Amino acid sequence: MDDSRSAVSLGLHCEQGSLECKVFKENYDKLTNILPAKNLSRYFVSANVFTMADEEEILAEKTSLDQATALLHKLGHPLEAGDASNFYALLKIMEDHGNAATKNLAKEMKSQLSSLQQESTMSPPAVMESKGHVVDWLSGHIKGRYKRMRLKKYEEEKDPWPPIKTKSYVTLALVHQKELQTKEETTTTIHLRTRGDIHKIPDTIDSKRLTDITQIFDLVSGRVAGSILIEGHAGIGKTTLVKQICIEWVEGRLLTSDKLVLLLLLRDPNVQMITNERKMIEHFTTSSVKVDQLCSYLEEEHGVGVTLIIDGFDELSNELRNESFFRQLIDNKVLPKARIVVTSRPSASACLHDVVDKRIEILGFEQSSKNRYVHEALQDYPSKCEKLQKHFQLYPNIDAICYIPLIMSIIVFLCMCQPDDLPSTATTMYTSFILHTICHYLKRARKIPEGKIIKHLSQFPPIVFETLQQLQKVAFHGLLKDKIVFTIEDLPTLCRDDPTCYGLLQSTECYSAEEIGASTQSFNFLHLGIQEYFAAKHVSNLPDDKVYRLLQKSFIGGNRDHDSQHVRLSNMWILYCGITSGHSESLRRYLGISKTATISQDILEDPLKVLYLFQCFQEAQDDVLCEVHSKSFDKDVIDISNHRILPCHLVSL
Repeated sequence: MDDSRSAVSLGLHCEQGSLECKVFKENYDKLTNILPAKNLSRYFVSANVFTMADEEEILAEKTSLDQATALLHKLGHPLEAGDASNFYALLKIMEDHGNAATKNLAKEMKSQLSSLQQESTMSPPAVMESKGHVVDWLSGHIKGRYKRMRLKKYEEEKDPWPPIKTKSYVTLALVHQKELQTKEETTTTIHLRTRGDIHKIPDTIDSKRLTDITQIFDLVSGRVAGSILIEGHAGIGKTTLVKQICIEWVEGRLLTSDKLVLLLLLRDPNVQMITNERKMIEHFTTSSVKVDQLCSYLEEEHGVGVTLIIDGFDELSNELRNESFFRQLIDNKVLPKARIVVTSRPSASACLHDVVDKRIEILGFEQSSKNRYVHEALQDYPSKCEKLQKHFQLYPNIDAICYIPLIMSIIVFLCMCQPDDLPSTATTMYTSFILHTICHYLKRARKIPEGKIIKHLSQFPPIVFETLQQLQKVAFHGLLKDKIVFTIEDLPTLCRDDPTCYGLLQSTECYSAEEIGASTQSFNFLHLGIQEYFAAKHVSNLPDDKVYRLLQKSFIGGNRDHDSQHVRLSNMWILYCGITSGHSESLRRYLGISKTATISQDILEDPLKVLYLFQCFQEAQDDVLCEVHSKSFDKDVIDISNHRILPCHLVSL
């Protein structure tokens, strides 16, 4: 490292009006001398400020002074473009994890910033920038932020998890779009026979496959689609897709006529607090003067040249889905000339079907894509590749859920680790993957020996087992409230020092809509299925009476007032059947099952409930329950007209 360590010598030039950059520059020498970079660098990785490669580069420096300089060098340059997010991340990490001197400096820097902000509001700027110039500035600022988004090729990742390397892509399908010339819509009625060859059943979605990401924005009846809904199940790639759209815009390959593409990740609780255009703009810039001009521009232009991407509509509460700033944007009540792109899980987006101009579904892996994925991932292990292909034939229930890319990567990973013990159900898949994830984390943290083999969760140290029990409770109560994003306060107390909970959670940097520029972290499970699995584990440990009451409220055939809760908990109950192997007395009592009894008729009158029960009993691997269910109805045909049918429904038959 060069001996000249000042902010000036490193080429740090503050963007005009960036108060955070000014404070950073004034305190640069103090930071260099007292910042314990070796101890703090990992927290910048957890906060998604640095990559693991960045951390390695910092720690490669020989002295603590050089390490601090390298860390500050990486933090400083985004400030040049006016992006102050790293500044607030630095202050938070100094306050939360630094020593006494570091915490005092953080407090001092916050005080300096507060004073400068007060001065700036009292003194009007000497030169008022044109609105067009401010829009161009924000565009460059946002592009700088998008460039740092973590959307990387496998080769660029230091420690991907699961560690699977392929170049496969998922399939998009245009499911429906409004034709403005006519109001007529066609529907297809499909009758699925319960006896016969299910492999010859036609595709239940009459859709047009998309071959390029640009087709998402194709014209509808000769005009630009004002609103586009992108649907897909958890883990199928909705957020990855919209991040890719942002990156394509940055690189000039998509939405080239748009001045602004604003990505609003509803996984961030602070984004959910946005209630108007001003709060939305404050999410992207800390300059109050620029916010005023940008709001004026948006109001005058009604959103022309702006694309708003609302990612994770399903992560809003039911109340906010119906009445919120985001719903007003989708309904064209705010910024009516802006293009709106919304992503959601299908279970939460039915209310938008009649509102949007175009509806696109991420189908995930089709059969040919699945085959290619397996061959690419296991190309160095031909015997394992062959074994997995045969396993898919033997267990079509596993093959059916592998249309979701993350699930496919988990299955392939398990094939690499335990080819002779591949999962036969979703329950055994999650059990094995969670075990490997915790082992991977503990070995990296050197908390268990590298060569130690652990085959059951009970073999972990007691504190790990206790933490997992707390995490199960968090997962369950989260599902009850339709909550999949958590704050640090929501997590088990044993996870406070390591919020990833042994690698089972991932973090997202959140920018406060209330305190401009301030940031926190939110957390979610690696996959919704893992949260559902932990919730099912929690329920399996409850007393029978509590389970029975919960079944009455949220299982199929229950009180119709609880339909929305049934949707939230449906996968949890399937995994519950897998965990208990169908031996739950509460479930048998609820369904009225005994050696001679049949399942209640009100359940059997709903075709989706019939299919759902088959899924539950198949997950339990209980032939007796399947036989009881089969004998409970005498219809040769289940009418699934106008119902959403998934591969797992077909396989369960």
